[in-house]
Amino acid sequence: MANIIKTKRPTFFLTPKKFKTAAELEVAIQNYIENPINVKIVVDEKGVETEVPIYTITGLALSLGYADRMSIYDWKYKINDENEENRKMAELMIKASKFVESNYESNLQTNHATGSIFALKNMGWKDNQDHNHTGNIVVGYEYKNKDTQDFDQLED
Repeated sequence: MANIIKTKRPTFFLTPKKFKTAAELEVAIQNYIENPINVKIVVDEKGVETEVPIYTITGLALSLGYADRMSIYDWKYKINDENEENRKMAELMIKASKFVESNYESNLQTNHATGSIFALKNMGWKDNQDHNHTGNIVVGYEYKNKDTQDFDQLED
């Protein structure tokens, strides 16, 4: 089974989109979900090609007219904005980011999860285990010779 990644030629580089309302932003996010910038062509054993969407934070940012992925992450700071429209837009951006994150998470079920693991770590995920120890820890040792006598009792 061969995977080919194809990039559709975006048309938004010349005129970045500006969103004045949450409704406009929601339409643009939905458009990205329905028409992602990147798709993967999967060829099955019979030679049939299928396009599979690839959702990324950078792809979302570019489709919305932003220059980089950090613009998407910056919206979380507006979640408590005094302007209600900004709060709604921040909530939409956070949900869109979580949609992308959920796609990375679903990729963990495949044989090609390394890239998804890397992306999820950049989104704050951790793959370490925390261990909590309770009780007393006693560190000590005892010297004995081969005849099981205490080391301190040996004479020179």
